[in-house]
Amino acid sequence: MELGVPSDLASKSISKLQGHLPAVENMVMDQAWTWMALVAIAGLFWITRIFYRLYFHPLAKIPGPKLAAASHLLEFYYDVILGGKFLFQVEKMHQNIGPIVRINPKEVHIIDPTFYNEIYASGMRKRDKYEGFVRSLAADESTVSTVGSEKHRFRRSILQNFFSKRSVMEFSSAIGERVEKLMRRLEVFEKTQTPVALDVVFSALTSDMITYICYGKDWKFLDHKDFNCDIHQAGVDFANFFHFNRFFPWVFMTLRALSPRMLALLIPGRAATFKFQESLLKHAIEMAANEQSDAPSKETEKSRPNVISNLINPSIPYMERSRRRLEDEVITILVAGTEAPVKVLSMAMYYLGSEPAIGEKLRAELKTILPARTSTATYAELEKLPYLVCSLFVAS
Repeated sequence: MELGVPSDLASKSISKLQGHLPAVENMVMDQAWTWMALVAIAGLFWITRIFYRLYFHPLAKIPGPKLAAASHLLEFYYDVILGGKFLFQVEKMHQNIGPIVRINPKEVHIIDPTFYNEIYASGMRKRDKYEGFVRSLAADESTVSTVGSEKHRFRRSILQNFFSKRSVMEFSSAIGERVEKLMRRLEVFEKTQTPVALDVVFSALTSDMITYICYGKDWKFLDHKDFNCDIHQAGVDFANFFHFNRFFPWVFMTLRALSPRMLALLIPGRAATFKFQESLLKHAIEMAANEQSDAPSKETEKSRPNVISNLINPSIPYMERSRRRLEDEVITILVAGTEAPVKVLSMAMYYLGSEPAIGEKLRAELKTILPARTSTATYAELEKLPYLVCSLFVAS
């Protein structure tokens, strides 16, 4: 038996459907025209923007590749897709064009040394930083990422005493203790003929130093069996995402909104680093609370003045003592204070090992103030050794 629909009912349904077809077609056409209009407006916007950048922008007369002047695509390709190779492309631009080159719509690159004092102005001439570059650091509240000249000057004044020559002299005994600890560990490696990665070793050394300067305490990375250094790993992660952050800063800002524990679950390979960052922040907040209260500190001894105590000083405006400000300032100091010395020391050791003549000359100079293996020297004595100072300067 077949089931069917009465012919009159079917005719009415078809007629009703046909009556709605024009309305549906009009709606589809309206949506199509809307999308086409949006695409046309977007295309007109980008064409106008490119035309402005090429011919009417304040930098329009600066020579450089048209693609670089019109968009950030060239920079994005070499830095994000090829992994930080745009600087080599900039070098080629200079070779083909000259000492002054427009490398993207908003930036000019100069290699003429006579421009140094003009660019890095001092005195009454003020220079604001380029916001498009400092956002790559993903630490907007840190001193190094501060755009405005006056605000940057104020923030720098809070910390400048900790990195002066006088401060280095005051910390020399603490630095010396950690260097001696490292030497004892290296002697064990020498006796057992065990290879060790010097960049990891130097990272542990500098991390113990910089955490002591920041907090009056170190995390004793030099005591770890494998010199496990989470600050070094944080620096490596930062370097890997530096160029990506410049183009997509919102990604890192979104991740920062998550707790370290959540990040450890999302990225298990970096769980130890996130755990360390959590303990670091917790310690910093506890220090800030102790400093701002009359209650005795939980530390076994009262810490000497350090970066944290300066950052949360009541004489500083409240907005400059926020949690976010504390986080950004401390992490940038830790990474910069660790990675820069590590690179210099690692490079210096490479050349000392690959060029025996350099090593022999340096040893001869050092023996003038360090005649025996157990001898010690002060910073003031070491800075008077011309070859040692010159070697570190070249390595840096």
